[in-house]
Amino acid sequence: MAENLNTRWYDLFPTADTKLLSTLFTKISKNYQSRSRYYHNLTHIAAMLELSDEYAALLQQKDVVDLAIFYHDVIYNPLRKDNEERSAKRAVRDLTKLRWPKEEIQLVETYILATKTHNLQGFGNESDLAYLLDFDLSVLGAAWSVYSTYRQHIRKEYSTYPYFIYNPGRAKVLRHFLKRPAIYYTKIFQQEREKQARENLQRELQLL
Repeated sequence: MAENLNTRWYDLFPTADTKLLSTLFTKISKNYQSRSRYYHNLTHIAAMLELSDEYAALLQQKDVVDLAIFYHDVIYNPLRKDNEERSAKRAVRDLTKLRWPKEEIQLVETYILATKTHNLQGFGNESDLAYLLDFDLSVLGAAWSVYSTYRQHIRKEYSTYPYFIYNPGRAKVLRHFLKRPAIYYTKIFQQEREKQARENLQRELQLL
């Protein structure tokens, strides 16, 4: 998997220094392969990139979306509340080194920060950001067997917390999404995944 993602990474920067690209990807890959990561790992990144490819015709700046995917969880510590800010900072630093266009770097930063609250930040429901956020939550609308594995992996990532602390916190997150008018922003994700996502969230709530 890392090899395939490495190829994807290089394809985003056809004219960049290959040594620098290799160094940066090695660091990114190392972060995502931390032993403490059960869900927020390279498998998650690969799944999101597959969705980016699947819905490529609906994206305006696919390279920006793909870069946001690569970096959005590059820093991930369940004990901290500034993971998105730190991930965005890493993205800005690395992309600046790679001489990526400044305006696109700012978009990548904005997109990563938006994954903290899953709020559109003023962007439209069919914007690139909307698709990115829907890609990130795509597992919520997967078949129950897939979703169940996901929830177990999330629990492992938060294994530091005992159940009497974890369960209320997890329930709060689930109810937050259920209270939204729609879990997904884009029409196609609402059509394809909304119903299943709500069923999955309700079922997990009952199991907590």
